[in-house]
Amino acid sequence: MRPILLLMVLLLFYPVSIAQDQDGSFPPCMLEDFEKLAQLKSDYDPFNRLGYRAVSVDLLRALAEQQYEWRRGLNDGLPHCIEALEIGWLMSQVSGDIVASAGLTLADQQASRILAPATRTRFAMEELFENFEDSLLPVEDSPAPAVAEEVNLACSDLQLEVLAPTILLGFHEILDMGLVVDNLQDYFTYFYTQNKWRQDLWQQLPECSEAVEYGLLMNQIAGEFLSMYAFKMAGISDEENPSVDHVFEDTARFEALREELIAALDRKTTVKTYFVVAGGRVNIRSCGSTSCAVIGIFDRGEELRVIDDSGDWYQIRLPDGRKGYIAGYLAGADPP
Repeated sequence: MRPILLLMVLLLFYPVSIAQDQDGSFPPCMLEDFEKLAQLKSDYDPFNRLGYRAVSVDLLRALAEQQYEWRRGLNDGLPHCIEALEIGWLMSQVSGDIVASAGLTLADQQASRILAPATRTRFAMEELFENFEDSLLPVEDSPAPAVAEEVNLACSDLQLEVLAPTILLGFHEILDMGLVVDNLQDYFTYFYTQNKWRQDLWQQLPECSEAVEYGLLMNQIAGEFLSMYAFKMAGISDEENPSVDHVFEDTARFEALREELIAALDRKTTVKTYFVVAGGRVNIRSCGSTSCAVIGIFDRGEELRVIDDSGDWYQIRLPDGRKGYIAGYLAGADPP
């Protein structure tokens, strides 16, 4: 198997564009939004049905490829408005769980433990979709449903600060847990923990475009981990396991765009490059004092992104997006 630990190097950040100054919020959906969502759902329904009859390796691989391509295009096609985003989020979650349950069915390994909650989520999504559709039906003597207007929903500075370190750290915890799945009990523990994390993630995501794109990709990668291990249980080799490739492709997307998030977080700051010049390892703290918590450790010679060097403690940007502090005498402008 390819070195899965490489994923932890790749899973860093997702891109952001130039942010607005004020926090935004998503508007209610209009008629035009519903039409786009209905098209996405019509593409989603066939492979969702296929998940209940994928009883061979060939059908399972076809299912994995179909849902992956659909989810890859979800962010671009999904209207950024309240009802559509919630329905799209649930469709994304169900599509990943259906693939995992199909793999467990083929492996004869308690697939109902995933299929049952996935089916409940699907029913909840269907109900939301029907309610949304009903809300747009014309009533006698009422005006025609409005058409959506273009709205700037780029993330603000505050929303970026929530998006980068806060949400990403929870995602890393889920991935750490997934990397050590070794048996069926671990697998189901991971599934239920991940399911709770996905629900919490939806509640925590800032209402801005980059956060939605970021969240959908995290949701997708988490689902791909479930599929990857389910396929292994079904006896599918890594070379024939489509989810292995999907995981690597999407984590590579994270890495390729990592610097854009860092640049957005610090776009109003002059970032200076320093290096750890002390011998051995040094502590990075949550504030400028030795009494503050250690939130990171850097080795001698490592590069530092310094965003404020005006005091005895330099403020830096950590690789996970958080701000940290290093004693100024431990850092220098030239590598040791």
